[in-house]
Amino acid sequence: MQLKAQLRLERIFDVAHNWNSLNSGANVAALKRLFVVSGSRASCEAGPELAAKYKVPQDNQQYVVSVTNRYTLEQTWFNEARTQKPHTFSQVPGTEIQDPTNNGAKCDFCSWQTLTATDPG
Repeated sequence: MQLKAQLRLERIFDVAHNWNSLNSGANVAALKRLFVVSGSRASCEAGPELAAKYKVPQDNQQYVVSVTNRYTLEQTWFNEARTQKPHTFSQVPGTEIQDPTNNGAKCDFCSWQTLTATDPG
């Protein structure tokens, strides 16, 4: 008797890596009728300040996953590298959320010109 190895699909990135090999069961068939899931490596260029802040190469490759609903054509993108960025907002129960950006002084989005990667070319 041969046992099939059970896939562990805990994250959307696992689903994308294994999408083409998922081929049995009613749940898989329903999932594939509703959605298209694909993953690939995308290139971006991190400026010197961004590369230094997050310790990434300037010529950056990131794994991204696209999930598209076949019927509504809604699409969502997931970037695996973003799961590694620090989450700096915290809250003590019963108090307001503390602003880790020091009113925008340390905010990546407030300094988007130097702290946002660009597409190559």
